[in-house]
Amino acid sequence: MVDAAAVASSLISCFDLSRFRAEPFRYWLLEDVLPADVCVGIDAIPVAPPGIGDTRGKRETHNSSRLFFGAENRARYSCATRSARAFRARRSSSASNCLAT
Repeated sequence: MVDAAAVASSLISCFDLSRFRAEPFRYWLLEDVLPADVCVGIDAIPVAPPGIGDTRGKRETHNSSRLFFGAENRARYSCATRSARAFRARRSSSASNCLAT
């Protein structure tokens, strides 16, 4: 099992190796964002993807049908805990902030 520090290292490596594109808007192409065992754990969470229809132009339209890695799901699924800790880690957030500049 990969710990949160290893997940954070994977994120940072992914950011370092990302490919930047400026058109039609600024974005980065990311690969191997999470370690394989974390992906397997996320895939194993027993939830079916919701059918997403019209978003009415807003990303948050279907938030009620999404699975978030909040306290309840972090308590249930170790992959959620490790992912959340990695994304909150100072070095991960610092690395992701560098992409935005």
